[in-house]
Amino acid sequence: MKIHLPAYSQSLHTIEESLKPEELGLPDALRISDIHLKLQLDRHDPYLDFKIAIEARINLECDRCLEPYETVFKAEGPMLFILGSPPADDEVDDTDVEYIPLGTRDLDLADILHDFVILAIPSRNLCSEDCKGLCMNCGANLNTESCTCENKN
Repeated sequence: MKIHLPAYSQSLHTIEESLKPEELGLPDALRISDIHLKLQLDRHDPYLDFKIAIEARINLECDRCLEPYETVFKAEGPMLFILGSPPADDEVDDTDVEYIPLGTRDLDLADILHDFVILAIPSRNLCSEDCKGLCMNCGANLNTESCTCENKN
């Protein structure tokens, strides 16, 4: 996704788009629906201050019962671009700050949005908070059936 900078004056702008996962280089294996993107750009040169918000549906497999389920994930975060070169003595360690050359006309956000989506995907996948999981002995899904094996305590 590219932002054509000359189209945005020195003020606050809202940009909303729906992106296909492949536009951000996301693999099909993630099974993500279209990504709703809302960018707030506060342009006050040399600063381009973005607030990024994403929302998408994703198909996952429950970590406890191994059943597939669909959920919505959302994430928000900042990103600051500074037009110009960093001062020679300025060591920028902040991953939310990036310098871009003066005269840049099109700012490509695809890589940043790709990473933003990847980091927003839930790492703990539960179909519900009270998922009972599988029986360790017979493998029965305890959410849908009773275990038929004997309890060995």
